[in-house]
Amino acid sequence: MNSEGQKIILLVEKEASQTSATVESMALEQYGYSIITTHSREQAIETIAKRTDIALILMDISLGQGMSGIELARTILNMRDLPLIFLLSDGACMDLAKTEGIICYGYFVKNSGEALLLASIKMALHLFEMRIKDKEKENALRAEKEFSQTLVHLSPAFFVAIDRYGKTILMNESMLDALGYQANEVVGKEYITTFVPEEDRTLLAQVFAQILENKTTQNINHVLAKDGRILICEWSGIPVFRGEEYDFFIGVGINITECKQAEEALRLSEVQLKATLENTPHVAVQWYDEEGRILYWNPASEAIYGWKAAEAIGKKLDELMLTPEEAMHFNNILENIRDRGKPFGPYEIQIKRRDGHVTWVMSSTFNIPMGNGKTGFVCMDVDISQQKQAEEALRESELRFRTIYEHSPLGIVTTTMDGEIISANPSFCTMLGYPDLEMIGKNVSEISIADEFETESDQIQKFQDQELDSLSFEKRYRTKAGAIVWTNVFMSLIDYPNIPQRLIITIVENISARKLIEEDKRKMEIQLAQAQKMETIGQLAGGVAHDFNNILGVILGHTDLAMSQVNSSHPIYTDLEEIRKATDRSANLTRQLLAFARKQPIMPKVLDLNMVVESVLKMLRRLIGEGIELIWRPGANLWPIKVDPSQIDQILVNLCVNARDAILGGNGIGKITIETTTVVFYEAYCIGHAGVISGDFVMLAVSDDGCGMGKDTLGKLFEPFFTTKGPGKGTGLGLATIDGIVKQNNGFINVCSKPGQGTTFKIYIPKHTGQTLKDTLRIGMNPLMRGEETILLVEDETTILKICKAMLEKLGYRVLATDMPSDAIRLATEHPGNIHLLITDIVMPEMNGVALAKLLQGKRPSMKCMFMSGYTANIIASRGLLEEGLQFLQKPFSLNVLAAKVREALDIPSVK
Repeated sequence: MNSEGQKIILLVEKEASQTSATVESMALEQYGYSIITTHSREQAIETIAKRTDIALILMDISLGQGMSGIELARTILNMRDLPLIFLLSDGACMDLAKTEGIICYGYFVKNSGEALLLASIKMALHLFEMRIKDKEKENALRAEKEFSQTLVHLSPAFFVAIDRYGKTILMNESMLDALGYQANEVVGKEYITTFVPEEDRTLLAQVFAQILENKTTQNINHVLAKDGRILICEWSGIPVFRGEEYDFFIGVGINITECKQAEEALRLSEVQLKATLENTPHVAVQWYDEEGRILYWNPASEAIYGWKAAEAIGKKLDELMLTPEEAMHFNNILENIRDRGKPFGPYEIQIKRRDGHVTWVMSSTFNIPMGNGKTGFVCMDVDISQQKQAEEALRESELRFRTIYEHSPLGIVTTTMDGEIISANPSFCTMLGYPDLEMIGKNVSEISIADEFETESDQIQKFQDQELDSLSFEKRYRTKAGAIVWTNVFMSLIDYPNIPQRLIITIVENISARKLIEEDKRKMEIQLAQAQKMETIGQLAGGVAHDFNNILGVILGHTDLAMSQVNSSHPIYTDLEEIRKATDRSANLTRQLLAFARKQPIMPKVLDLNMVVESVLKMLRRLIGEGIELIWRPGANLWPIKVDPSQIDQILVNLCVNARDAILGGNGIGKITIETTTVVFYEAYCIGHAGVISGDFVMLAVSDDGCGMGKDTLGKLFEPFFTTKGPGKGTGLGLATIDGIVKQNNGFINVCSKPGQGTTFKIYIPKHTGQTLKDTLRIGMNPLMRGEETILLVEDETTILKICKAMLEKLGYRVLATDMPSDAIRLATEHPGNIHLLITDIVMPEMNGVALAKLLQGKRPSMKCMFMSGYTANIIASRGLLEEGLQFLQKPFSLNVLAAKVREALDIPSVK
């Protein structure tokens, strides 16, 4: 065991070495040394790593077996800095050249003796100790220098060194930064001319002289920055001498520019504060001492409370305007501020003015030091009476807005720029079928139409980029149930308090109903264009039919007269009969044209549609043939309608014939169904169904299971002269005639048909609400009814006038005939005897027949009237039917019809 306090020496020697045995046998312990021997590289490294008490290493420079003591020495010294002595044999001196870079403290030649080894060890330890001490001194000096430099450069104070010639040697970072220079820009510059304002240079030269005389000085002067700014600095300066000779000057300064500016600002603020307090019209300021007595009372206090400063100063508030209770509350506030040292307020309070009126003020109170350990108080009051009134008005305004928001028929929705819904009023939620709370937090994209949203997003992006002040466009939303709602949206950007981003407020108008109306309008415009075209054709057809009727009337009249003078066995009678048949067929054609043009004179009657249909079923069955089944399904409790029965006959015949042809166009076997019922159409239904009229209707439907029709055919169905039948098999006037009859009776038609699925015509005729009329006597081929009365005949068409006059005279009547209304007035005035009947055309030059009849009946009240026309034109056609009770004779007419109608008119009892 090594004795305590002995220095440990590590001997690194090859095994079984004489040297190691020699060293170990030396009595080094008596000199304070203890030897640890290792014989391998690994043992040496392990020992160095584990033991920290090794003081010196004896290293054999040649360890043998490929082991180099020099390389091992490098490894060990890299691990720890220790003194090292190489052990040399006589032939090992050549290896010393390889020890470059290794600090070696001695060389000991083996077997040189104990004394020399001991001397080498002592010398190595001494040299190592001296080296360590020198190294510590060097590190200390380096640290001191670095600390001084760091202290100078990092100090917030300015530091500058100037040589004996006035040149700048050094300037620290703080000063460089403040003046805006780099270090290389200041070194060598003359300090006074570069960094001192011109007006201070003479004074600073005197300061330098004073520094040399007194060795140190303190002063305040200005420093010039690179950009022209002038800084104020407080300097301490000291000269540095080498021996008796002045070498350079060191100046340490504090930048007091901001302090000086603050002092000036404080002085100005005190002036401004006083000016502000004296001239602030809206803030009442009072200062109080510890006892609550008023020390200061500014003009605003005088204006708000009514007491002058001279009256207020020196008094307490309870002596001026506070009740005892209010004074106690105010004193408690002062006490609370004094104890806690924190301001109180702002708080609202009502205070009585000098004139007795109470005013609302917003008050804040805080303490201020008064010196000598005393504390005062400052109270600042703002008159908020108008604000209180404004708040009340705002509250009422907000209430009104909330009411409008909650009850507005328009949707109101607020969203973020990203489309998140912040708020939505009930109208918007109801419009889209969402509960109020469920709508909040949704994104607009969730309730928009996906195909349209990208386009809308582009518009909104422009809006957000402030390219637009506001934005409006049509938009479709999708309801919670999946339905589509058409809307007009109006967007504006708004700023909400306490919300950093702008929001979008959108007003949403539901225009779904309008869209339906627009669609209906578009369809109706198409229908109107069609109707106008049909009206033009109808006017043409009506005009042609009217003129043709007059011609047919002449032919028919002369034929009847001729047949009345010839025996039926006479050969010419057969020819006259053929002429009459051809005339009848021509008259039927003109009646079709007039019905299409809605100018056919009609004799409407109040009737039961079922009875009318049943009266023609037998004829219809014969018409359609035996191979087609006719089914009749009458509706119960039909409302009465007012229509000319012959028009119903005409409708049924045309529709059944068309149905028959449709069935024969297929396999020739089928059925036709006729049915009736009552229908009510409401206005809401009519909005979405173009052509449908609201009200109560009786429906007549004719259906077949024939070949049906396509869309192109349906679009042209009611055009005149349009037919799907072959040449010579149809005139194309059948359905046009039906359309004219139905419209003349204020009804409408609906057609359903598809190719191969048959066709259904539904005709709607308005319910009649007036009184029931008796059936008019149908005129047949009865024996001629004659008479002897006097008839005034007025007809502007000369040929009609002549034949009609001849036919009346043939029947035994006395006839006064004229083609002009003015001449008729003359005849009625001058004729000495009775005129029993006026027969007049309705449409004539000078005056229409109705006006003429009224005029003449004023002269002859007992005279009866009968009108005749091919169409009712301006007087009757404007309403589509004759007025109740008027006697009417339709052109062309036969002798039998004329005889019966004249007799009927004459035999009507006179109204007393």
